[in-house]
Amino acid sequence: MPPRAYLIFAAVVPLAGCASTQTARLGTDVLAAGAGGVIADKISGGNPYWTLAGGVAGLGAAEWARSASNSEDQKQLALAYERGRAQDAQVTYDAIQNVQKHGRSPGASGGSGQYIEIPITAPARTINGVKIDPSTEYIRISTP
Repeated sequence: MPPRAYLIFAAVVPLAGCASTQTARLGTDVLAAGAGGVIADKISGGNPYWTLAGGVAGLGAAEWARSASNSEDQKQLALAYERGRAQDAQVTYDAIQNVQKHGRSPGASGGSGQYIEIPITAPARTINGVKIDPSTEYIRISTP
């Protein structure tokens, strides 16, 4: 194999198994800058300043494309979020309407109609000079 093939092989192998986003981004940047430099070198006839400018332009183009892609991804994410919020609001509205139409009786939701009562004991207390005796209240929870 010619020496140039070894160099290409040595450059391609580390980038071939890129699994992380940062490594893939670095590889894309290197590839874009190199392609821009090679194109500028061929067009300018080997002028090193134009070659450098082509590499910078290639890198800038790659970053611009990535930025445009990320912007579109952010727009899609925001749209999906808004659709989810609207759907959640609709489900909540439908649930409220259902309760208002049919009431909250145990049989309205198709349950067996059984309740569990949980006692909550409030101790004796004084609020604004008014004495309140200890009392027990019950929280009623329907069971399926």
